[in-house]
Amino acid sequence: MNILDNLAQRIKQCSEEVDNRNRNNLLLFSQGTLFLTAITICMSFILPYYHWMLQPHAALFVYSIVLFFLAKYCLRNKTKQIRTIQYLLFTPLMIGGVLVSSALDPTKPGVTAILFICILPLFMLDNP
Repeated sequence: MNILDNLAQRIKQCSEEVDNRNRNNLLLFSQGTLFLTAITICMSFILPYYHWMLQPHAALFVYSIVLFFLAKYCLRNKTKQIRTIQYLLFTPLMIGGVLVSSALDPTKPGVTAILFICILPLFMLDNP
């Protein structure tokens, strides 16, 4: 019985370490996203050729601001359900990527099925 208790304790420690890394990586990802979207929206203002992309870039910038503050909140409060929160935060990006690569490009409708076949198992395997 002592062996099972030790094993359960090691699994719990590993789970805590993975959650800590996920919180730190989410903050790092959100900082990078905020920086890149700020540059992108500034370039959309400056370059007249990209003025038509100002609305999607602004939406992405607002999304990255929300992502940044939620990541800081999760890191500060050591949120337990970090994997579930990550999936919920990354789902709009995945949906946007699928829409841009398939529904908004009618010449390549098969990309949607390929993306879901490749990405959906990753969500199911991690078991948030």
